[in-house]
Amino acid sequence: MPAVGGKGLPLALRLYKSRVLGLTLGFVCVAFGMYPLNPSLWVWAWMLINAFAWPHLAFQCSLRSANTLRSERRSLLFDSFCGGFWVGAMHFNPLPSVTTLSMMSMNNVAIGGPRFLFAGWVAQALGLSTRLFLTSPSPRDPSLYLLCLLL
Repeated sequence: MPAVGGKGLPLALRLYKSRVLGLTLGFVCVAFGMYPLNPSLWVWAWMLINAFAWPHLAFQCSLRSANTLRSERRSLLFDSFCGGFWVGAMHFNPLPSVTTLSMMSMNNVAIGGPRFLFAGWVAQALGLSTRLFLTSPSPRDPSLYLLCLLL
């Protein structure tokens, strides 16, 4: 039976601490960006789950995984997906959007280089697309313009 966490345990611990801090601070930025838009209750609930439950869930998944590095990469891609969702949900509010996308891109390139950076960008685009699918955007929504540029 393999050791719990395997050889990627130090990485999981470092990412856990930075994920808890980053998503807590990100929650504050996104909440201030979302408040004027008056989002639905389910959006606020998802924001709380993503910010305060997800870091602990991701860490537990990594601890129980046979391949900790692969588990952390999946978690980072999910982080990127959620970041794309929140950027679209905030209607590209400039400061929190740039901060969110750049921090996630730095995490991805640090973990997996340019190839993983590209995978993170794809996950962000999928998160943005999911946001457009779940919430009916207005014709003037900037998310539609960005999605058209990506396609």
